Amino acid sequence: MRIACLHTTSRSIAVYEAAVPCGVALAHHLRSDLLYRARTGAGTALAAETNVQLARMANGVDAVLATGSTLADAVAPPAFSATALLAEAAAEEAGDRSVDVLYTHDLAAPAIRRLFQGRIPADQLTFTAIPDAWAALHAGDSERHDCLVRRAVAESTAERLVLVQATMADCAPDDPRIIRTPRAALSRLTRLLGA
Repeated sequence: MRIACLHTTSRSIAVYEAAVPCGVALAHHLRSDLLYRARTGAGTALAAETNVQLARMANGVDAVLATGSTLADAVAPPAFSATALLAEAAAEEAGDRSVDVLYTHDLAAPAIRRLFQGRIPADQLTFTAIPDAWAALHAGDSERHDCLVRRAVAESTAERLVLVQATMADCAPDDPRIIRTPRAALSRLTRLLGA
């Protein structure tokens, strides 16, 4: 099975490769300009361009996946959003447990909240923004980003911790409470495709 991934940051590529299920091959496409345009308020033009890009990537693959949370609201079928797949996986795993959704990118917060609030009961659900982590990462300070993510994980008392941005996946500690986007999204997608 082949899945084409649209990334908005290069760090996501290695993280997705590390999470790829057996029998699945990934093709990576990097469009960091889409992230920049999302931050500058490109709106409907961004959604249209994102879906044109996803359609271009569909040739010769079984599925197309947009990995960036900032693109979650822009993705239209038949393409998939990793954030939406993550929300579905987290809801399935949560049961009656408390769930803390951790994220570093405020621009993606409205889409993140909408996707999770529609699937997990409000009394089980909290959202934790990790201030300064995204800015640190994009200023080239990976060490500070990683430290802030690890601290937020250590401070959360929830029974399940959902790490939304793929860039958080490889720096978080080995904690059985954690649900990481790359593994959860790819696992759910391959199940949906019948693999």
